[in-house]
Amino acid sequence: MGVSILKDGSRCIIRRASQRDAAEIVRYSNAVGGESDFLSYGLNQFGHNVDEEKQIIREYDQAMNRIFIVAEIDGSICGMLTFWGNSRKRLEHWGEMGISVSKRCWNNGVGTVLLKYFIDWAKDGGIIKKVNLMVREDNHAAVALYKKAGFEIEGRIKRAMKVDGIYYDFLYMGKLIDY
Repeated sequence: MGVSILKDGSRCIIRRASQRDAAEIVRYSNAVGGESDFLSYGLNQFGHNVDEEKQIIREYDQAMNRIFIVAEIDGSICGMLTFWGNSRKRLEHWGEMGISVSKRCWNNGVGTVLLKYFIDWAKDGGIIKKVNLMVREDNHAAVALYKKAGFEIEGRIKRAMKVDGIYYDFLYMGKLIDY
């Protein structure tokens, strides 16, 4: 667990998700899906119920190369980061990361502290050597955050997302984890 003071002076707790968070994670995810068009789902389209989310959290907890973390302010989830490492031995050193932050916390440092916690975990664990993510090309704040954390653009996925009849490209970004 980590505690950070954000730009506005609020206290943010970063910690691993637990099964007792499942209902709050479902509520948060359904809400945050409607706060922008940058996520892969919209308002109330998260697609997991509480029991399914508990099972997902169990699956994260059962592997040394996976982590599910939440950011909390005043006891309420305001951000999440997931990293799913590969289960095959030859591929276990890399995986895919996803992150979301509630709109009420945008530009306040939540994404930065989530990434720092995650990167420290990856370095300390000794398994993860490469982190990949996809981000919509026009999500300039997220692209800047990832670049600041050391991610590099490795490619482009054309027409990766369609919102209201408009296609958007994804940037494929990666970061090598140094020890």
